[in-house]
Amino acid sequence: MPEFRHFETFRAVMRTGSFSKAAMMLRTSQPTVSRTIAELQDSVGFKLFIRKGAAIVPTGEAMQLQSAVDRSFAGLDTVMREAELIAGRRTEHLRVLSLPALAWTFLPKVIARFQKTYPTVKVTIEVQRSEAIAGWSSSEYFDVGFSMLPIHRHGVNVETFVRSDGVCLMRSDHPLAAKNLIQLGDLKGADMISSGSFGYGGNQQRLDVLLSEAGVSVAVKAETPITAIKCELVRQGVGVTIIDRFAALNLHLVDLTMRPVHPEIPLEYAVFLPSSSSSQVIAKDFIKVAAALRDETLLAL
Repeated sequence: MPEFRHFETFRAVMRTGSFSKAAMMLRTSQPTVSRTIAELQDSVGFKLFIRKGAAIVPTGEAMQLQSAVDRSFAGLDTVMREAELIAGRRTEHLRVLSLPALAWTFLPKVIARFQKTYPTVKVTIEVQRSEAIAGWSSSEYFDVGFSMLPIHRHGVNVETFVRSDGVCLMRSDHPLAAKNLIQLGDLKGADMISSGSFGYGGNQQRLDVLLSEAGVSVAVKAETPITAIKCELVRQGVGVTIIDRFAALNLHLVDLTMRPVHPEIPLEYAVFLPSSSSSQVIAKDFIKVAAALRDETLLAL
C-alpha cells in the first residue's frame, strides 16, 4: 500500500522534472528518491517515468495520477495555511472580518494608523457581504468584525459602531443634483441602481416599501450589493442610487453629488468580537483606532 512519502516524492519529481532536483527539494538523496518511485510503481502497477538519455519523461498514467495527487495535496495545503493562521494568533497577527462598504477605504485608513502603534502586527482583511458574515461570526476565524445590524450569533460580543442614514448619490450634472433634499416623489421614473435582494441591513427592502407606499415607480437599471460598484455605475451614468452616508464619506466621490433623502432610511454598523480570543487586547486597540477615525469622519457630516 503506498504511503504519504511515496506520493510526496512523486509530486516532487513531477514538479521538478528530475530525481536529483526532487531529492534536493525533499532534503534527501537521489537513490532514496529512485527507490521510493520504484516502490510506488510496484504498488500502482504501472510505470510512471521513462528515461530518455539523461532526462526522465512522465508517462500518460503519471500525468493522470498527478491530477489526483495535486487535488489531495491542495487539501493538505489548506490545512497547513490554517495551521499558520492559528500560529499567527499566538504571535502578532490580527484578522479582521468586514463587509465591503468599510473594507474598501475606511479600514485601510484604520490599519495604517493602527500600525503606527503596532508596527509588527500583520493585519488580514477577510471581506464578506453582511448576510454572509453572520455565518462566519459563529466560528473563530477572526479577531474583530464589522457588519450591518442586526447580527445575532452565539459566541460573539456585538456593539453598535456607527449610526448612519441613506443618501441619494448622482452625477453632478444630473437634474436631481439641483435639489438640496431628495423627496421620494423626486425619484419617479428615475433610472436606479439597486442593492438587489442582497441589500445589506434590509436597506433596499425598506426603500422598496417606501417607494411602493408613495406610489413611486423607478426603472432599475443595475443591481449590486457592493457600494463601491454602485458608485462607479453612477459615475458611468447608469443611474442614481441610495447608499449609506457613512460609506459615502469614505469613498472618492469625484464628479458625484450626494443629497439627503426624506423620509430617512436609518441603518447601523456593528463591531463584534469573539467571546474567547487570544488577540483580545490588540483587537480592542484596533477598535479604538477605528472609533477615532469614525468620529473624525462624522465631523464631515
